[in-house]
Amino acid sequence: MDQITKKDIDIILILAGLSFCICFSLSSPSLFMNDEWITTNQLNQIFSGSDLIENEGKYGRLFTGEIGAYFTTRDNYLAYSLMLPVLAIPSLYAILTAGDQFRLLFLAIWFLIGAGSLLTGARLASEYNNKKLKLLFLLVLAGFFGLFLLNIYFYQPFASSWEDSPVESAAIIFTNTILFSLIPPMIYATFRLIRMSGMASIAGSLSVICCSTYLFWAGSAKDHLLIAFLLTVLMLIFTINQVKQSNLHVLLLFVAGGLICWARPEYGAIILFGLIILEIVSLYNKGKEKDKKLINIVKEKELYASITGLFIGLLPFFINNILVTKNPFIPPQYLYISSSRTGISSVIQNLDSEPGNILTHAGLYFNQVINFFLPDTCNLVDIFRLLWLSPNNSIGILIICPVIIPALIYGIRTRNEIRQNFPKERLNLLLFSLFIIALTFIAYARVIHGSTTSIGVLPDMRYFSPLYLPMGIISVILLSHLINNNPKRWLLYLVTSVFVISPILSIGYLFMLLQGFSLSAHYSLMIKLLIALFFFIALFAVINPKFWISERLFPLLFAFMLTITASTQFIIIFFYYHVKMNGYPFWQPVLQYLFTYVLQIIN
Repeated sequence: MDQITKKDIDIILILAGLSFCICFSLSSPSLFMNDEWITTNQLNQIFSGSDLIENEGKYGRLFTGEIGAYFTTRDNYLAYSLMLPVLAIPSLYAILTAGDQFRLLFLAIWFLIGAGSLLTGARLASEYNNKKLKLLFLLVLAGFFGLFLLNIYFYQPFASSWEDSPVESAAIIFTNTILFSLIPPMIYATFRLIRMSGMASIAGSLSVICCSTYLFWAGSAKDHLLIAFLLTVLMLIFTINQVKQSNLHVLLLFVAGGLICWARPEYGAIILFGLIILEIVSLYNKGKEKDKKLINIVKEKELYASITGLFIGLLPFFINNILVTKNPFIPPQYLYISSSRTGISSVIQNLDSEPGNILTHAGLYFNQVINFFLPDTCNLVDIFRLLWLSPNNSIGILIICPVIIPALIYGIRTRNEIRQNFPKERLNLLLFSLFIIALTFIAYARVIHGSTTSIGVLPDMRYFSPLYLPMGIISVILLSHLINNNPKRWLLYLVTSVFVISPILSIGYLFMLLQGFSLSAHYSLMIKLLIALFFFIALFAVINPKFWISERLFPLLFAFMLTITASTQFIIIFFYYHVKMNGYPFWQPVLQYLFTYVLQIIN
């Protein structure tokens, strides 16, 4: 942890504050898809002390009071993890305490956090005698204050006292906003720990976030952002352990893995399995280096630290299962695997109450779990669609994270230099990221075909959204030598592309949408631009061997890629806003006014 200085702590706070402000500014506390009814109903029933598994229907019922088709097909179960609803309880309490003025409360929090972050940035620039940067922070602060005054002018309260007020939607999305704000500073800390400079780490963090859809999912009540947050925690702890190995860090690594299992069991189980394999290999190698026998390896404190961390991390998962299915080893999601309510009840009851049939029913249970992970169908066409663009119009993984392609080309070209010159921590994080990618594909191999055909998998390959983090980290690590050589120029180009060019492009395209252009037309345009960028990168790399170390050309092309990915995130946030349900308009009254009275696409 020696690489983290007082200056880094200030930057971490600034990144967290500005990330919160950007996410809060763009999000609206309403639901994107009917899957989110499960999470909001869970929060409502937890807070009111009601049943945790049977849907009582605040969200997803018909106007007649009957259960809607969505819950009918799910036997009226609320069979998601309770982690996200539990994390949202403080936000819901704050909303109900503030009453109809909770929007004003959150706007005040947004302003205080943003103003504090910008003032901290101005102070930091002043300490390093950077007058231009200090002036920039002060100008942004003045504009931010003006935006706050405009929001007060257009302010209208959000009703929270009605029985059907969607306060749970607001609470969960505000919680996701907080989680999102913690991801960039953790990525920054991770890059600093692998000996990247401060500016290069900021540029790397910006690249990783822009090459994802985490900003979009922060504005929903789905758990995709929660998984990204926990995976970031896992990557950070792994890196800390590489810098300074200790039993505490090993314990925390397994705690993080256990929490992922609580958040999403089908993914967390594979991640935990991978961590266990890594730990076994690590202990074996350490024992081999010290010529220890197997019996002595068993006595290692690290082994007991990992077992303790595994138990602590899985404890909430077990409690969740006991509360819902009455069995610590059967997660709520298993209720959706069973073909009928009777069948699943039989398995649960017999595992608990009929010892003579335990082996039979346990075998049935594990057989169903194994079949759950097996892909129904998958071929090379599905893989191509997953990576690029599919018939259901979902954005492919490589369109969201295109920087991985030039990074891999450069990495293969300089592989010998990477082996010789990269510090151990950087190499190990690179390998760990590749390992996480492999585990993610194993966990979600079953939905590769469905992700490319189902109309419910929008706007991106959302089940594979955990891939964006390790793919972004790999890209930055492979290019870290180039970024570290001139971090100021890289950061300038990236900030300009993301915060100046991308918003202009997004606003321009929103007006084009009003003239009849579709979102698929935008995807088509972005794909053509990416293909052109890939072509120019390949052409310049062949013509000029010094292309990769060029001071301007390659950083510019890289920044153009971020322009495409960032603008795509902005556009899908605004495009899907008008089809969201069960919630409120934008947190920002200015945006609500803009979309209602200026663009006139909201009733």
